[in-house]
Amino acid sequence: MVRWIASHSAQASRLSFTYVDRGLLDGSKSFPGSESWTASVREAGEPFTFGFDPDGLDHYLGERGMRLLSDVTTADALENLRPQLSNVSRPPSFYRVALAEVRAARQ
Repeated sequence: MVRWIASHSAQASRLSFTYVDRGLLDGSKSFPGSESWTASVREAGEPFTFGFDPDGLDHYLGERGMRLLSDVTTADALENLRPQLSNVSRPPSFYRVALAEVRAARQ
């Protein structure tokens, strides 16, 4: 999908997407409070099955014609956008939001 977007979009087009930190799925990272979130989506019939490693996302996107502009947890994104909501229940830190941009058009 990322490769298709990069090849069918104008240079500097942007893509924003959310994803699950792969460390949650493979057990290599601990995320306090994640059990209730994973149980909830599993019970709804939509278990988390795919994720990215945040440390490798820039490389992954780069190989597909895009460059990573930002990548933060959804909790940090909420705090940055609406600091007055800091007392609201925070989203989980394993859930992330990224912004990528199409590099040069492919020839």
